[in-house]
Amino acid sequence: MDTCFEWHEEYNIGVDTIDREHERLFKIINKLYRFREEQKDSQWTCQEGVKFFKGIDL
Repeated sequence: MDTCFEWHEEYNIGVDTIDREHERLFKIINKLYRFREEQKDSQWTCQEGVKFFKGIDL
């Protein structure tokens, strides 16, 4: 499986910063799925996911 979640331009909301972050989130999630399928442990992918979520202001 190449991607679990495919980004489409129609998902853009018109705010460049948010749109880029959402697209980046899709990429991180897809990497996590690929590593899980390949049964690889990727510290880098996990770190990227943590950094992404730590940077979100709620």
